[in-house]
Amino acid sequence: MTWYLVAAVLVGVGTVLARRRAVLGPHPVDGTDLDGARVGYLVGGPSRAVAAVLGGLRVDGAIAFTDGAVVRTGPAPRIWGTLGETVHAATTGKPGLTGLLRHPGPVYDELASTGADLMRRGWLVSGSTRSGVKMTALPMWALALVGAVMVIRAAATGRPFGWPLIATGAVFYAAVRLSRVPALTTHGSLALRQLTDANAHLHPDAGPSLRTYGAATAAVAVGLFGTTVLLPLDPGLARGIDELPYASPDPPRPAPDAPGRAAPRRGRGPSGGGPSCGGGPSCGGGCGGP
Repeated sequence: MTWYLVAAVLVGVGTVLARRRAVLGPHPVDGTDLDGARVGYLVGGPSRAVAAVLGGLRVDGAIAFTDGAVVRTGPAPRIWGTLGETVHAATTGKPGLTGLLRHPGPVYDELASTGADLMRRGWLVSGSTRSGVKMTALPMWALALVGAVMVIRAAATGRPFGWPLIATGAVFYAAVRLSRVPALTTHGSLALRQLTDANAHLHPDAGPSLRTYGAATAAVAVGLFGTTVLLPLDPGLARGIDELPYASPDPPRPAPDAPGRAAPRRGRGPSGGGPSCGGGPSCGGGCGGP
């Protein structure tokens, strides 16, 4: 039994070190040039990116939320590039924001492109890295299998197997944990935490005046802290974004290591490939690292 415990420690330490190297990221990242849509994508995936853009459009006066529907009230500011323009054009005025994230469509494509851009920058874990991280956990799975065989043999021969069972269970738990791949690289996660700290004045508890800060900063606020920051300005829109129906498939993370615009593929919803905070667009705070 002693050899098994020693092997578990050695393999576990080696796996952790290999995992850290794998998810570190290609280079340190800088979040000073990220717009609200990209910040939102990092925190909560495509749904939060759209929420951030809608928040910015509302502060700019380009849209309004009336009787449960989003309507265009002015041209879209050129703050988020094509994504802002496509989201603005997709506000059909239907109740509940129905159709805003329809697949296929320009919003879907632009969100996939945004995810691919963040992957190229080193914020998001690439597809090849994701596979590599899972491979690093294979020795732990092999050790768990060896432990399971030991327990079965001990039980079959009538020998005590309590401690082997506990040790095998611990190895199995470690293998499961080490097989999980974070959405953000280590560099990306660290930069996002720094970005969140630098914008603490935009947190809902600070009571920021989004009109004073302007559309671009308002989008960053929604991207970082969720639609709660919109409640003082437009409670209807804040709740309307949260109730955005996800019946149609929306873009998951971009295709592995896509050099350009990621190819759209079906998923369960816009938050389905997002960082660990997941959920809808109103979940708060930044995502954790590996």
